[in-house]
Amino acid sequence: MSAVAVLSMLIAESRGSRIAWIAKPTASTAFIVAALIYGMPSAPYGRWVVGALCLSWLGDVLLIPRDDKIFRLGILSFLAAHVAYGIAFVVRGVDVQRAVIALAAVAVPGFFLGRYFVGHAPAKLKPAVMAYVGVLSAMLALSFATRGDVRIPIAAFAFYCSDLSVALNRFVRPSAFHRAWGAPLYFAAQLVFAATVSLPRT
Repeated sequence: MSAVAVLSMLIAESRGSRIAWIAKPTASTAFIVAALIYGMPSAPYGRWVVGALCLSWLGDVLLIPRDDKIFRLGILSFLAAHVAYGIAFVVRGVDVQRAVIALAAVAVPGFFLGRYFVGHAPAKLKPAVMAYVGVLSAMLALSFATRGDVRIPIAAFAFYCSDLSVALNRFVRPSAFHRAWGAPLYFAAQLVFAATVSLPRT
């Protein structure tokens, strides 16, 4: 279901078709359904992940129109999703030393990526982009420090990379190529996160 919806979305977007208004929410709904299939979460980690998935679904819908005001709401929704993922990692349990090392490692590329995208973003979006890159980098660092399941940092890194494709497409140069690799990576990341909702407490 998800693969077909993502492919339909990419084709619709490349043609400027309104089918994207159906295909994209369908693809996003697939990872919500996947989370429910894997089971209702019994631990705080799973509940925060479900919340992040729901916020991501909302962000997906808000990013469909080519409207800066709605786009800002989409950024805020995804910002909240990354915060929710970060909280999920913390409540599951993180190794503090690994978290510090990971944060130092992602801070450098995060700084330069932030400067790059802020330099291309419209003035009214610059604060949101700066905040987004900071939260995104923190989420990724926490994922590498999370105990117990290698799928968590893999999904977080895929999500991180997919966000770069969105920024490249939106602020630098619109390109079907950016969407072609970014969208599958994003939806794969969300499906992997969905598969972890029923992880037991560490």
